[in-house]
Amino acid sequence: MRSWRKHRGLSQLDLALAAESSARHISFIENGRAIPGPAILHGLLTALDVPGFEREIFDALAGALDNGGEPRPTEPLSDDAIKALQLLLAGHDPDAAVAFDRQWNICMVNEAYARFLKRQLPGNADDIVALAPIEVGRLNALRLVLGPGGLRSCMENWSEVARALLIRVRRSLYLQGDDAAVTSIIREVIEDTKVQQIWKSIPLDASPDIVVPAAIRLGGEVVHLASTISTLGDSADHQLGQIRIEAFRPVQPLSNGARS
Repeated sequence: MRSWRKHRGLSQLDLALAAESSARHISFIENGRAIPGPAILHGLLTALDVPGFEREIFDALAGALDNGGEPRPTEPLSDDAIKALQLLLAGHDPDAAVAFDRQWNICMVNEAYARFLKRQLPGNADDIVALAPIEVGRLNALRLVLGPGGLRSCMENWSEVARALLIRVRRSLYLQGDDAAVTSIIREVIEDTKVQQIWKSIPLDASPDIVVPAAIRLGGEVVHLASTISTLGDSADHQLGQIRIEAFRPVQPLSNGARS
């Protein structure tokens, strides 16, 4: 709340007058000494002109959840999109690469990433086939990184990776507009105290890092990787224009065992 108030250039008194509250109450809310009721919260968010997806996060933190809008469905990949992704992902081997849609659903992985998933998610990813379409919604990158279990336990620098991911998600929602499916996942994972603390610490004008370091435990070894995410926004194919590809490059020599 404090971040949004300062972002709009308002004092506590300005906000209190606009929301028909009191400066004392605003101070208590910002310091965590009071949780606003639904009516007060609505007035504050309206006065601050907070976008829809962020309003739902406030609702979640205040314990006033609603169902939100209906998620926009993601269509299965077309044949042309499948062929293009196969070509792009295969080109990253032997390094790992993964493609996900606008709602962060993983839709295809290359051989190296498929091996990684099977190793880290035994029983849940055994039937994942490299360069083959993955059922929409089966694996979601936000849940895998931010949720309990998933890939969180193998990341030595999980907090750094989680912060970078949340900044990118927030930025994407600002630029592309509300997406009920993404917001629903954020409301889900933000119940975790650590994720909530990271989200609340991110400045509103934070920009995504171009390169994000990732330290992954593979067996008894920690592998250091550089993660980059690229988009296909200029693609003539609408589906491909919605897809992101994350590639992981080693930034230190790896043993043969870590490679496999």
